[in-house]
Formats: sequence, structure tokens, C-alpha cells
Amino acid sequence: MIISASRRTDIPAYYSEWFLKRLKAGYVLIRNPVMSSTVYKIELNPKIVNCIVFWTKDAANILDKLDEITSLGYKYVFQFTITPYGSDIERNIRPKEDIIKTFRRLSDMIGCERIIWRYDPIIFNNLFTPEYHLKNFENMCSQLSGYTKIVNMSLVQSYHNKNFGSEISRQDKERFLRNLKETALSYSIEPRLCCYPEDPQMYGIKRAKCIDKEYLEMICGYKLKLPRDKNQRTLCECCESIDVGIYNTCIHGCTYCYATSNLRETIYNYKNHHPENELLIGSISEEDEVVCKKLASSRDYQIVLF
Repeated sequence: MIISASRRTDIPAYYSEWFLKRLKAGYVLIRNPVMSSTVYKIELNPKIVNCIVFWTKDAANILDKLDEITSLGYKYVFQFTITPYGSDIERNIRPKEDIIKTFRRLSDMIGCERIIWRYDPIIFNNLFTPEYHLKNFENMCSQLSGYTKIVNMSLVQSYHNKNFGSEISRQDKERFLRNLKETALSYSIEPRLCCYPEDPQMYGIKRAKCIDKEYLEMICGYKLKLPRDKNQRTLCECCESIDVGIYNTCIHGCTYCYATSNLRETIYNYKNHHPENELLIGSISEEDEVVCKKLASSRDYQIVLF
């Protein structure tokens, strides 16, 4: 199985101590985001967990724990988001120059193949024009060249009644995406486009799969049986994973974030987090039903003759 850590919150930035303790304990409890009284117990064992996918905007707080995670026998990769927005959009993110230094340090530690840059989401408005993005994208490419091989991009979409930015014309979008592609390739970074309604191959760009079977097989060194994740958006082609995060726990304060609907609640949750707990936030009550999920390795042992 693949562990996603996490689409719902930034575990490397804020909860890496808790996550390491859960790996050592050999299990984690996850509260069902829809039926909160149901809690799933997930076994964490490197014989079952084929790979951990970390999602982050700032990996600084997990760097000192990576050797220990490796020594426990886990394989892992990073989806590392760096965007061109300021504190008006991403309220609690460190200065971009510091984030880029962290990205480069992480790449030096684990190898550029295991860290994917996310330029996501791409917002268009009077300030964030195509020209603005192209200028900042090239600047970031120049600083990340040699430290990653892939950049996953997506154009902003609406989530949970959150609307951001505006549309640009089809002609401008086509020109913009072709320019992004040429810029990325000029710095030896392969561009991929996530959840795009049309085939991005028309712009010479591959379709992105953030949890990508072929990519993870390369990291793991063996074939995987990974079905498509039916719990994601219609256009998402990610493979199935178990997410260990909780909504309303990331205090980056990004205005576009679908995983944070109430910043006050989020800050409260963060302040009441305890690294020793089995759950990321809170603890088990008498009303809760703990369900042990039977999970297995996704390794494909089928022998291919031809």
C-alpha cells in the first residue's frame, strides 16, 4: 500500500515528530472525515507500506528525521510545492528563498529523483498574469535545475465554494502552457499537468499523476498493483493510497486550500496536537468505533515471461 502524508495537511512541516512516532509504534489511527465516530487502525510496517508520499510546502522540520525513517525500512518520496505567491495568498510560509534552500538541501540528502516540484495551483487574475507566472516560473526553474527532474502543475480550480482568480482565453492558455513547457525543458525539468480537462499532450506536456504507479515502481524497484483512486476528483488519475492526515490542521493559511475551511479551528487543532497521541488530533472516546483495516503490500509478484 501507499501512504499519503498528506493531501489534507502538511505533515512534514507541522507533524513530523508525531508521524515518526507512529512509524515506530507500527500503526496509526485515522478518523473518518465523513463519519467522525469511525476510526480506522492502519498497520504501518515496511513489509506492507511500499512507499510513503510526503506532501509539503516546507520540509525543514522533517530533515533531521529522514535517516531514522530510512533506518526503519521505509521508502519515501516528496511532493514539494513552491509557488510565486506572497503572504496575501500564503499567509504563513517562510520566504521563498529559504524554502528553495530547503528544497535543494532535501534533494542533496535523498536524490533529485525522489523529490517532485509542484507549481500548483496556477492562479490567474490582474496581478497573477501569464507573464507574471512565466517570469517567476523561469526564476524557480533556474534555482531548482539539477535538484528535481519533474514539475507537476495545475490550473486553479474551485473547491467547496472557494473561487479564485479568473479564466484566460483558450489562445492565451495554449501560449502560456507551451511557454511553460519550453522553459521547464530548457532547465532539464519535465513538465506535467494535473487534472486538465483536455489532453495536455497537445501542448507537448504529459498528464501528471501525483501518486504515479510507474514513478513509484522506479522508486521501489519492483512492479506494483495499484488501482486508480476512486475517492479523488474525476480528472485525477492518481493511484490508490491511504491518507493519514486530517482536514483543518495545516496552519500555512493558504487562501486557495481546499483542506482548510476554518482557519480559527485549524489553529485550535494545531495548538492541541500532541505528538504522543495515536490520532493526529484528539483521542479515542467511548462513542468511537475502531475498525482495523486489513491491508497488504501492493507489490506485484506475478512473473512476466514476455
